[in-house]
Amino acid sequence: MKALCYATEELGFKNELEDESEDAWEVVLNADRDQRMGCTPELFDALETLWKDEVIQEAWKDRARFNIIDSAAYFFENIERIREPGYKATDDDILRVRIRTRNIIVEPLQVVGKGGQVNTMEVIDVGGQQTERKKWIHYFDSVDLVIFIAALSEYNQLLNENDTENRMVDAIEEFERIINGHAFLDQNVVLFLNKIDLFEKKVPKVPIQSVSAFEDFDPSRFPSAESEVEAGMMYFEEKFLERNANADRSIFTHFTCATDTTQMSKLIDDAIISLAFEMFQDSGFI
Repeated sequence: MKALCYATEELGFKNELEDESEDAWEVVLNADRDQRMGCTPELFDALETLWKDEVIQEAWKDRARFNIIDSAAYFFENIERIREPGYKATDDDILRVRIRTRNIIVEPLQVVGKGGQVNTMEVIDVGGQQTERKKWIHYFDSVDLVIFIAALSEYNQLLNENDTENRMVDAIEEFERIINGHAFLDQNVVLFLNKIDLFEKKVPKVPIQSVSAFEDFDPSRFPSAESEVEAGMMYFEEKFLERNANADRSIFTHFTCATDTTQMSKLIDDAIISLAFEMFQDSGFI
């Protein structure tokens, strides 16, 4: 909310705030950053008041410019529930929290074959921010499968680390560097183009071709698409796939909504099962 308050100032809207919102503004801006772990009733009231103000809503429409995450709206709209004594985060709440991966996280998985054979694989999660990449890009000696996730809805947003660089452009370029690197060149790739739900809502309001990096977008190039949203999905998939330097490998693309746990669970299970099958074959188990 502080970011939205600063945004209204930069946009020149602050003087249009309701009187009640001006008081709420002061409460929010004076709140201690550590207070997020235990918001006071006064702060909760201020957050609710500001979120309902039309001036804040106008600033929200321009959130891409100020690097305000889309999931913030979910939490503002659920303040009444969140402020209740004894509140416990739901699965939906947890899925919408953004925590940056700042280190390499290794999660071991054991996969059991139909005959009871057990094989172990590791899922390695790495930081995606530009400042984190140098820590892991040379970490891998051998990888069996690359899973790359990019947010479709960020086609008009800028990086936190570099407010002149488009996030989607950065994702496409990083995808090219990773999959064509010596450690991954011969490996299959699963590409998750994520946040399709937010993408569907954004495209009618922010046309893809209105973003300078994607002025070449032309929906008529995708005659099978039933809408501009679908054409946009095909367009960005094409942007990623054309960076593949190894025509002999497979790149499996899925359009996803990470908050749809059923869909994501099935897709990840399918990827693991496919990889496990290859591992069992290589080990001579099948």
